[in-house]
Amino acid sequence: MPTLHDHVCTNLRNLGLNRNHQSNSTDTVLRAMRMYPSDAEIQMRACGALRCLASNADGQDAIAAVGLGLILKAMRRYSADVGVQRSACGALWQLTLKYDNQVAVASLGGIADVLAAMRQHFIDPDIQRDACGALRCLALPNFGRPRNCMKFQ
Repeated sequence: MPTLHDHVCTNLRNLGLNRNHQSNSTDTVLRAMRMYPSDAEIQMRACGALRCLASNADGQDAIAAVGLGLILKAMRRYSADVGVQRSACGALWQLTLKYDNQVAVASLGGIADVLAAMRQHFIDPDIQRDACGALRCLALPNFGRPRNCMKFQ
């Protein structure tokens, strides 16, 4: 019989794919991250859902205020978890396509978190790719925006 944990994880995956009700989906994902901070799988799936939901400017705006901090908290709490780091770096790459989010990530210490993920998981190509994408956006905030950040996506 499926547990509450199974239902939450399944719903997070589905919410990331459902862009029809984006603001409601974003609120639900952020709520799950706040309610289950000690569950690595929920944090991983939530970061993955946020990456999908941040695929446009409206999604990025909805996530930015609270979501950036929650993503970075998940990265710090689960620094050894490949899945969390992979999903979080991917979400940060998507979110740092927007200049305001670049500033927020940098001010929250996110550059150090991305670099820490790269160092700890140096053999994971997905983390390396997504972390490099986020760092590229953070390093070149005004250079041909947003084309340069998406070039290797």
